[in-house]
Amino acid sequence: AVGNALGSGYAFSVPPDRDDIRMRAGDLGPYDAGEWADDTAMAIPILRALAAGKDLLSPSTQDDVVDAWVRWSAQAKDVAPIIATVLEAYDPAVGAESVRAAARAFHAAGKASAAGNASLMRTTPVTLGFLHDPDALARAALAYSDLTHANPEAGEACVLWNLAVRTAILTGGFDLVGGLTWVPEDRRDWWERLITRAEIGSPRDFAIGNGRVSQLVQTVWSAVIDGDQGYEQTLRTVIAAGGDTATSGAVAGGILGARWGMSAIPLQWR
Repeated sequence: AVGNALGSGYAFSVPPDRDDIRMRAGDLGPYDAGEWADDTAMAIPILRALAAGKDLLSPSTQDDVVDAWVRWSAQAKDVAPIIATVLEAYDPAVGAESVRAAARAFHAAGKASAAGNASLMRTTPVTLGFLHDPDALARAALAYSDLTHANPEAGEACVLWNLAVRTAILTGGFDLVGGLTWVPEDRRDWWERLITRAEIGSPRDFAIGNGRVSQLVQTVWSAVIDGDQGYEQTLRTVIAAGGDTATSGAVAGGILGARWGMSAIPLQWR
């Protein structure tokens, strides 16, 4: 939420100097200074389901989450285009499967944004339901991505990211390659090359195209893997790269928070 709110003030604008980054109003919503965007708004129903002790893999839980998304979208300041499209197809009698079907149709129509970053932006909380079951975590990450994004690239990114967040929580380390075991075998080499390029590159190498989920992963990972800069400095680096900083800030903030904890977040940002 902090990374999302911080990044929303700089989304799709001239990349800021990393030392000047602060909580400020954003244009997309428009959002007030310190106000999170759709990334966090869509994560909250997942968190609430977990807080209530619900199983995220249960179809009824997915129905509840999608229903909450639909109610949120009716009054949201900003909704990602693909999210708006698939949620319009929501049928209360069918539940989550109605929007999942719409997502498949969107992808089948060859829409480029089916590989967008808007399922990755909300995926971090899924990890908390399956900390000790990576197989179930991978299934859940894919299931919640598929609710709005049927392109396999989006689902694979969520699987890899949730497993990386799990590693950060349990070990205090960063590892994205370790999640490749849960990605289809014929896709592992592609993702491994992408991760390698991120690790030898810098966030600005990828930020211009980080509306696409794979490049969003590269933008964030290239900053996260660059030593132990800590929460604040790494988040500043991600946002200073530019592009979709609201989402890169949200995704980075999730994994950095998993690694460093609440106490690492500057008080003025909280």
